[in-house]
Amino acid sequence: MTRLEDELRATFAARTAELPVLDDPAERAIRRASRIRRRQAILIGVAVVLAVGLVGAGVLRVPWQRGVSVQMAAGEASPLTVTTALGIRLDLRVGNQLWTSDGRRLQLPGAGTVTWAYRVPAGWVYGGTAGTLRMLFTDGAPADLDRPADAAVVSADGQRIAWSTAVKGATTLAVGQLTNGGVDTVAATKLPEQAQPVAIVGSDVMIARSGDAGQADSYDVWDPSTGAFTPDWPIKLATVYGDAGDGRLLGLAEAVNGAEVDTGQAKEPALAGGPAPDGSPVALTPMRAPNGPCLIRYPAAEPKALKQAMADSVDCGLGLSPGIREGSASPDGQWLVAVASVGVMFVSLSGGAPAATRTCPIRGRSAPVWEDSRAVLVRTDDGLVRCGLDGTRRLIPVDGLPDSGWDLVPALGNR
Repeated sequence: MTRLEDELRATFAARTAELPVLDDPAERAIRRASRIRRRQAILIGVAVVLAVGLVGAGVLRVPWQRGVSVQMAAGEASPLTVTTALGIRLDLRVGNQLWTSDGRRLQLPGAGTVTWAYRVPAGWVYGGTAGTLRMLFTDGAPADLDRPADAAVVSADGQRIAWSTAVKGATTLAVGQLTNGGVDTVAATKLPEQAQPVAIVGSDVMIARSGDAGQADSYDVWDPSTGAFTPDWPIKLATVYGDAGDGRLLGLAEAVNGAEVDTGQAKEPALAGGPAPDGSPVALTPMRAPNGPCLIRYPAAEPKALKQAMADSVDCGLGLSPGIREGSASPDGQWLVAVASVGVMFVSLSGGAPAATRTCPIRGRSAPVWEDSRAVLVRTDDGLVRCGLDGTRRLIPVDGLPDSGWDLVPALGNR
């Protein structure tokens, strides 16, 4: 073999080695995926660096959304910790903690076991087994308020409070203004034994006296502008619901001379059952219950006009149940909601004979609380239930709410 032939063979071999390989789809996909992963890793790294920098500078803000729980850092929670919103327009008292409708959880200190609380324009006023009157401002800070109080009532506008205190056998009743600085006392008087305030109607305080059974059996009115309270207990009622919003008292009383008033109202069967398990609305229908006490409305400033008010009343036989303050007028003054024999009942206060009524069946007995002028919330054996004037009833789930030890916080006045 000649040298020329060897060189030709070497040239042909080199050219054959340089030929491109055939196009492979699998190889293309692998290369593309590798490029994508590299780009994603770079972007994630940049985002993490930017987020850390923004948080450290206090710039990043996480928007709160209904139904979303914001996770907080480990350690002791602030009184203003943001939590899951309740999905209702009222606050809840859960033990000695306040769950606000806007997602805060505030402690209620200094009252022992808290037994009652009201939302007022200045904040929250509350009390408990320690026998003290306490208050939180709207920002959750405690007021400099620690006054003895065995019983207390708040006006429908959330501006005034009346409370009684028994010390060494003598009971004192005081009335004060609820302000952004706490409570300013405006008047005080002595009360007889076994007497306490049960409602504020207009500028007057309704006072109840308990009988031998420990239940209120007679009532009187104190006008703080007149000075000392001089009782003669002219009012006999089964229930005091409070201010009707027009200077009149809402109450429940037996018919005049014990005779039932025949209003000609048709009797319809009561509704049965509880809220729908899935929380869907349940239509309600009007009903009438057996004859019984009459709903009365009369000027609190004229307590001796009770018999005339009873004679004029046609709202009898509604099936409302006796009990102190287990009902109240709506914020617009158009309806009364009260505990009835089959649940809670709405009674029209706009006039007419017979009075228009609607009933919302519930299981369990508790005071309904107005959420607004169109619906109430009720603590029941099934949980939290919303009853509407539009004839609906809905079970309202609240995340984390215990089976017991909680209650609704009435909201009084414009907030």
